[in-house]
Order: sequence, then C-alpha cells, then structure tokens
Amino acid sequence: MVVMSGYVIANSDSVFVQYFEMDEEGYQIPVENAELEIKKDELSWYLKKNENGIYYRDDVPFDFNAGEIVVLEAFGNTASQASALIPPNIQILESSSPTVNVNADNPFEEVYSTSWLNQEGYSYLLKLECLETDPVEIPFGVPSGLFQNTFSGPIEESNLIVFASDFKYFGAHRLTIYIIEEEYSSLFFLRNQALGLTITEGADNISGGKGFWTGINAIEINLNLE
Repeated sequence: MVVMSGYVIANSDSVFVQYFEMDEEGYQIPVENAELEIKKDELSWYLKKNENGIYYRDDVPFDFNAGEIVVLEAFGNTASQASALIPPNIQILESSSPTVNVNADNPFEEVYSTSWLNQEGYSYLLKLECLETDPVEIPFGVPSGLFQNTFSGPIEESNLIVFASDFKYFGAHRLTIYIIEEEYSSLFFLRNQALGLTITEGADNISGGKGFWTGINAIEINLNLE
C-alpha cells in the first residue's frame, strides 16, 4: 500500500510530504527514485527528499494564497494524486496590546487576548515562540512556559486568552495562528508519530494510495514581553 501525507502552508515556502509503501504489518518501506511534484494552475515544482525521508521544496520559491488549489502528484511504483484547497485568510477582530506587561508575582494574570473571524469547517492550531537568542527567564516561582502544553491540539474556538505563566521569557515572541480543515487538524499533529493508525482510520483524500494532503493558512502576531 502506498502512503502519501502532508501539507502546504500559504504565503510561505513550507511544504511537508511523506511518501512510502507500507506492508501488511505496518512497516514503512522507502520508495526509491520516486518523483513528487506540486502544481498550481500551469506552474509546477519538484520536491527533494532529505535524509529522514521527508520531501520538501527545491530552491525555487513558490507561494500559494487563500482559495487556490494545490495538487500533489507522486510517481513511484504507482501513481498517486491529491488536491488541497488553501484555507481562507485569518481575519483578526480584536487584540490587546502587543506590548505585554508581565508581573512575576502574578503568574496567573491574563496578559494578552485576541479573537478572529470563525470559519465554518475549520479548526485552529496555535504556536508560541520566543525569538530571543539569549532569553532572560521570568522569575515566576511556579512552572511556566506552559502554552504549548495547553494548546497541544486543535481548537474550535476563535478566541485566545494568554496568561502570564504561558510565557517563560522576557522579550520578543511570535504567536502563530494556523487554520486547517477540521477533518485533517488532528492528523497534522500526528504527522511524525502513529502515522500507520491515521492512514488506516483517519481522513483520506489520496487517489492511488492512502493518506492526506491538505492546505494550511496562518497569521503571525509579534509580541514583546516587558
């Protein structure tokens, strides 16, 4: 059985594709000399494979926008194909100040909030990164930096409240909100683990194989903790 799974992120050069064969016991078998290509209208780009078996973009940049259809084709022992629709852009409705004032003596204070237009049929993924090269830790005295533990999976809500202890460091941060089709949102988190289960029991939109190919859109919000 041929397995192909991955995603492409709008307005970026990010593409992630896994392509292999799976035997009856669930073991992955690399497909040698396979060719993978993504297409938009009359344009096309071939993908390269790294040492971990992940296919990624070549040196030629590409850019996909909301509402566009991106086709993924693979030619190995069998031909496989799938199409993905890039989700709509995320429209921010309200946000508090990007300058976030944190009091180390009040780790459970609400320090930042944002909301966006909810899109039916989609889920949201959240990621918070510290951008400092030599970060200074906030002396909360309680466990901190808990954001990714709290938001370790997709959410259906279109609003976010961040508490002081969700952060760990002072300085520049980047909050990324991803939008992805609801049926593929949980698979996004499992792309590097338990893949055999997701392709046999999860959503499947691959012609000539099993797996999923989907589009993702995102918006980045820059924050500064003081």
